[in-house]
Amino acid sequence: MNHLTRNEIDTLIERLSEWQTPCTMLAEVEAVVKTIGSSSLFNQSGLAFLRDAWIAGKIGEVRNAEKVRLVSDNWPDFELLIHSKVEAFEAVEADHPGRRRGVEYREGFDEVADDPLEDWIARADQAATWLQMACQKKVEKFYGHRVNLVIYLNLSEYGIRQSEVEACFPSATEIVKDAFETVWILWKQRAYRVWP
Repeated sequence: MNHLTRNEIDTLIERLSEWQTPCTMLAEVEAVVKTIGSSSLFNQSGLAFLRDAWIAGKIGEVRNAEKVRLVSDNWPDFELLIHSKVEAFEAVEADHPGRRRGVEYREGFDEVADDPLEDWIARADQAATWLQMACQKKVEKFYGHRVNLVIYLNLSEYGIRQSEVEACFPSATEIVKDAFETVWILWKQRAYRVWP
């Protein structure tokens, strides 16, 4: 397990806080993850900014942003430059509640495991709950309409319930519709603008 030093983390944050193409941002994050490995990514404290950088790169890519960058202040998490206009974003991940990826990777999560059809369906059926929980985390912080929200839905159901999952987006995110300028869901290489 390779860990980043405090100096390496600071340098990386500085680089990711500079305007760059979404492709460059994603390549930088992927190179770091390849170097340190997934176990370090999910077990070393202070690396949550890499998730935000990945989300920034992904939504920047699917929305054809000219440039993206992390913001080193408390908020927003990142900015996109689209058609010469800067859009500020907060990011949050919607995932299985109580999931501990650090433990998963320490215990050999990267090994091949059985993933039966029933589990795909069960995960899809929980999408609305996962989204609601992610929204609850953000709505309590009172950003004051000056920022957009992107929710990364970390859900694999292999297409078996895609239309049902997509249909739950408005009701599952309604709690944040008045707290943010726009609300997006990033899922399966696609950005869904849910609100307004």
